[in-house]
Amino acid sequence: MRLAQVFPIAVTLCLLGCKGEIAAPAPSAPTAPPPLPQVQDAAPTPPPPAATPKVASSKETVKGPKVKKDKYVFGVSLPSSGDEFGKNALEGLKQVAGANDVELKIVSADGSVDKQTQQIGELAAAKVDALLVVPADAKIGAAVAAAVKGQVPVVACGGELSGGEPTLWVAKGLAPASLSAAQAKELGRVAVESGFDYLHGDAVPKVKGLEGAGG
Repeated sequence: MRLAQVFPIAVTLCLLGCKGEIAAPAPSAPTAPPPLPQVQDAAPTPPPPAATPKVASSKETVKGPKVKKDKYVFGVSLPSSGDEFGKNALEGLKQVAGANDVELKIVSADGSVDKQTQQIGELAAAKVDALLVVPADAKIGAAVAAAVKGQVPVVACGGELSGGEPTLWVAKGLAPASLSAAQAKELGRVAVESGFDYLHGDAVPKVKGLEGAGG
């Protein structure tokens, strides 16, 4: 063996003898496990829509006196015109009134039974062609009865009355607060239509139903 070949081998053996075994490579740092995916809370299930209150029309009908006029004047008595029901009901009232050339005289009782009682008396004394009333309370029944006795047809809209009966009733027994926006508008439309048809001498259901869907 040549010297050039022996020398590198000898150097290698010497290094091994001086340092001992070759150190194993340092273990690598443990790899952190991947983060678990975040589970988002499921969106809450919305509650089912409330049942839409409805009232069927009665089989009993009434006929008016066949009053023919170029223009009718309807008095409108509301418990309040500033709440959502009042705004929506007025929209429905005005839609039909405008299409049939009916003038509306609108008053608001601001939630007062006494004020509504007085307003009904004043509208009846003014001899409006018909009076549309949304009762603030059943206690206004006597004022309604007085108007009917004075030959002013009254269309009661929702609610109940004690001590008197209107000429016609739309959505009898339904509280205004239970009505959706669509129903409140329909209530206004049906009230004007009922009064208009009654004055024309048509047979109108004594109690008119309300079929509007909620929403």
